Amino acid sequence: MAFGLRVFDSAGVAILDTTSRVATLVAKVTTSSVNGSYTVPASFTGNVFASVMRYGQRSPNWCEPTVTVSGRVVSWVYNRASYQTNINADILIGVY
Repeated sequence: MAFGLRVFDSAGVAILDTTSRVATLVAKVTTSSVNGSYTVPASFTGNVFASVMRYGQRSPNWCEPTVTVSGRVVSWVYNRASYQTNINADILIGVY
């Protein structure tokens, strides 16, 4: 027997079913414009995901971080051209 929460709309269609998966936000990391990584604690089970939240408008003179997920480790790297400046960004990290 599955445990969880199921929410239905007025037509009887399930609009939320937590018996399968629901995302959990684990951390919000500020890059401080430098390369880095974050390891998701083992107490959080599921698949790891990451989303970059940048500040302000885009510019060809700014370099945003490239984010990768490998297992439980989220890493970010700035691969900038000589004329670019690294911009600060927040990375939302979670599991689903």
